[in-house]
Amino acid sequence: MKIKDTYRMGAHYTDYGTPPHEGREKEIAGEMLAAYRKGKSLADGDYAGVNLSGHDLSGIDLSNSFLEDVNFANAKLKGANLSKAILARADLTNADLTGANMEGANLGAASLKNADLSDSDLSNAILSKADLTDAKLIRCKMEGVYFLEAALTRADMSESLMDAPIFLEVDVSGAKFCKTNLASAIFLKARLTGTDFTEATAERFICVESVADNAVFSRANFALSCFPGGCSLRDTDFRNVTMNQSNFMDTDLENADFSSANVNMSGFSGANLKNAKFHKASAKRSMFMKADLSNADMRSINLMEGSLMKACLSGADFRNANLYSVDFMKAILGETDFTGANLDLSQLQDWRPF
Repeated sequence: MKIKDTYRMGAHYTDYGTPPHEGREKEIAGEMLAAYRKGKSLADGDYAGVNLSGHDLSGIDLSNSFLEDVNFANAKLKGANLSKAILARADLTNADLTGANMEGANLGAASLKNADLSDSDLSNAILSKADLTDAKLIRCKMEGVYFLEAALTRADMSESLMDAPIFLEVDVSGAKFCKTNLASAIFLKARLTGTDFTEATAERFICVESVADNAVFSRANFALSCFPGGCSLRDTDFRNVTMNQSNFMDTDLENADFSSANVNMSGFSGANLKNAKFHKASAKRSMFMKADLSNADMRSINLMEGSLMKACLSGADFRNANLYSVDFMKAILGETDFTGANLDLSQLQDWRPF
């Protein structure tokens, strides 16, 4: 690997030092603007620390350039070529980067607050420690992007394409991933409060030690997903979601809404499901062992061949539910309503009153 490639990978971790062009920033900025207006390429240059805020630089070629600490605030970089450029700590606040090529670029620790990166190519880009608060990343290519410790509060990443993205200690509260492809995404110690995943696709989605209260997964396809113990998903909207063969063991799902969801062969054992809604959900062969379903709305659920062994069902409503061959062994019942439910071949031995 070349020295420049090595530096590009970790430039955002270096301390801010003496500007490489101290005292010549205005001169270099003038030379850049003159070359740009003549249609010349500015690729492979060293422009670190230059102030180009507010300028219209649409279509500029700054590929493979040193652009650390550059000020592009309010600049128009529509369709710019910034591939493999080093933009560590750059100020891109309110910048227009729509349709830009930023493949392999280092945007680590950069400020991209309220920037518009829609329709851009961010494949293999580094966004670690970047501030993308309120940024637009709609319809972006983001395969192989690093999001370590990035700020993505209220960022809009709808309809974008990601491949195995890792969100480590990232705040994506209020962000949008609507219709986004999040294949094999991992959220570790992340904050997803109010995050919107409506109609997103993410087979093998993994969320560990994260808070996703009030998040929305409505109509998303998240089959084979995993939300192991330590996650909080209170008041989360899972209506019409497809999450077959998923794991919610020991997860806090109080007040969560799984109405009309497909969660067949999924694991909810040990989960807190107080006041949760599973109205008309399909949960065939799903496991709710030792789960707390107090006052849960289980009307018309299809739980055929599932298990409620040792679950707390006090006040739960199972009216018109399909409970064929369900295991209720040692379940706790109290004011539980089974009116109209199919209890054929169900095992109700040793149940306990609440």
